[in-house]
Amino acid sequence: MLKNIFCSLFIIAISLPKIVLAGPGDIRGMSTKDSGMALASQISNPSSFSAKGNPALLPWSQKSISIESYSEVFWLQDANVTSPNTTPLSGVAKDTRRASQTKPQNNFGLGLSLPLSPQFAIGIAGRFPSDSVAKIHAFTQNEANYLHYNDRQARPEIYTAAGFKFSQYFSMGAGLYYALKAKGTLQLGISQTDAESRLFLELLPEFIPYIGSAFKFDLFNKQTTLGINYRMEQKAQSRINVDLDFDVGIGTLPFSTSSELVAFYDPAILGIGITGEGKRIRPSFSYEWSRWSKYKEPVMSLTGKDLDTLNQGKSLATNIQLRDTHSIRIGAELPDIYEKLENKITLRTGIEFHTSAVDENTNNLTVVDSDKLGANIGVSWKRLALKPFIVSPLSFDAALKYMHLLETDFSDQNKTQHRRSKSGGEVAAILFGVTFDI
Repeated sequence: MLKNIFCSLFIIAISLPKIVLAGPGDIRGMSTKDSGMALASQISNPSSFSAKGNPALLPWSQKSISIESYSEVFWLQDANVTSPNTTPLSGVAKDTRRASQTKPQNNFGLGLSLPLSPQFAIGIAGRFPSDSVAKIHAFTQNEANYLHYNDRQARPEIYTAAGFKFSQYFSMGAGLYYALKAKGTLQLGISQTDAESRLFLELLPEFIPYIGSAFKFDLFNKQTTLGINYRMEQKAQSRINVDLDFDVGIGTLPFSTSSELVAFYDPAILGIGITGEGKRIRPSFSYEWSRWSKYKEPVMSLTGKDLDTLNQGKSLATNIQLRDTHSIRIGAELPDIYEKLENKITLRTGIEFHTSAVDENTNNLTVVDSDKLGANIGVSWKRLALKPFIVSPLSFDAALKYMHLLETDFSDQNKTQHRRSKSGGEVAAILFGVTFDI
């Protein structure tokens, strides 16, 4: 098995472009095969990444492992706030970074489906940034950032799940999605002759449960799979206490405050998908509802008695109200359109539409988003073996995704200023993967 894994890693390494970019798993997915069908099949078609798509599919999956990498290029419009007075009253320096300057991100994917008996199976799915373990970007109210396309935020996404098949027609599964939160204390002392600091920071795991179910039945004399998946909300809050002491010569001025931050927010998601089996075509359809109306923005909230005194009791909270989004995906797979000796070629295609989480009449421009239209194509080349290195069946997968963000203009009256911003642009992604039986 290790020999097969190392060979697959080598194959991916020599086939990738020099620059690799990626996006979050909820938007672009984790499976190259599913991405070629606009993710329309991830809830209702078994794969190595079923631990993420729908854990109930794991008992119907083959014992397989996938190793993948994702590339993405952005042509985003500027999402910064413009207003008559661009100087923040707080004294914090203005952020000069533009959304159109979004930089590459390196990501790596891994999916594992492992049936342990005819009824029971386990699986792992993950996406990992390769240039850093995690990146957190907390922004102020005086700037605007894209909801889904922020290259200054990155983190691993890990799903572990198990599924049980109650009969040949019905199965259920459950799993855990892993997130991180932090807590700590920063102490800082500054005098006219010296400066010292002390920091304690602890990273804690956060476990987000999700469940799924799958049903098999005949529809128009064709075997059909219906899948349902639900993941709970993830809003792990990090808290850091800050104690400052300034020696101004005639005495020491103490200042204490606490900062709270939801660095990464994942909405509750309900998904329903259906896939039909056919010799020449396998159509798939899915719908997802994402509860962005409960959004917790990555803006640091400062609290404490000393801060209340300085601000005369005024609230410093940010009020960013998003709305729930809806995603519709339609895809099709053309299995084994070419078959000769030990070679098989499968084609995939799909289209998708996502509604915006930001209303055009929003009263806060700190986060922007647009309706999105997407088109996808994919291909798989399957080999029964690559002797003498690999003796198990394997497939080389590739997918191309194109996403168009409809141009949207926003304006508000936040802080008594007439502020403007806009969202729009294009995103193109290419995905590569190797999947083999184990």
